[in-house]
Amino acid sequence: MTKRSMPEGQKAVCIICKAEREIHWSLALFKEQGEWKSRPVCNECRRSLIAEARAREKFVKFFPLKASSKEAGRRNGISGLCVKLIDAIGESRAKVLPLTQTNR
Repeated sequence: MTKRSMPEGQKAVCIICKAEREIHWSLALFKEQGEWKSRPVCNECRRSLIAEARAREKFVKFFPLKASSKEAGRRNGISGLCVKLIDAIGESRAKVLPLTQTNR
């Protein structure tokens, strides 16, 4: 049985232990202030999360940090293009008034 190879590591700050280390893994992307960001996790914290998830009969999905960073950049590029396009051609919606007892 062969051991799976580690993805390429990058220097980053782990979101759990807040230490700057060579990081290989990321949790799912999240959107903060309109921008997609990755959540890097160091190997020690990853092992702890996996162990705790197993104890609780849960599953935590991890992604290679390099791929996660690339996907965040791709999503930010797409959303930036969409915002520019919507600003250029989008129309404002008419404000809908709530129903009241008198206009039913």
